[in-house]
Amino acid sequence: MTRTSLSNREAPKPEGRRAALGMLACAGWLLAMSMPCYAIEEPVVWRDPDTGCAYLLGPQGGIAPRYLRDGSPDCPDARTGSRIIDDTARGLAQGLDALKREVERLRQRFLDSEKREERL
Repeated sequence: MTRTSLSNREAPKPEGRRAALGMLACAGWLLAMSMPCYAIEEPVVWRDPDTGCAYLLGPQGGIAPRYLRDGSPDCPDARTGSRIIDDTARGLAQGLDALKREVERLRQRFLDSEKREERL
């Protein structure tokens, strides 16, 4: 073999080197971007033994109340408070309906008495 043919085989092409460096840079970038998602730990659920309410404990020591899907706190008696409010609202609505009926009855009575006076 001649000396020129050996030097052509051993010398890497600049395009191949750039492509390899580009692929290595892309792989490094993808690896670096995927690392933060592995570093985030999920919070731990802790239930207070005194109240029974659930809290989320973060890895850095933060604490937050845990909520149910309907937005109420994850506590045993949270639904009880909601039921009391619902019952109170229902009672007020029934009382308002009864008041409207009575006012309508009194209005009719007043109109009937005016008609009787006109006849006399």
